[in-house]
Amino acid sequence: TQISDPRVFHISSVMLE
Repeated sequence: TQISDPRVFHISSVMLE
């Protein structure tokens, strides 16, 4: 997965939690 948008980064962080 490519983290280009800040939203994706945030979602990834939530998924990791």
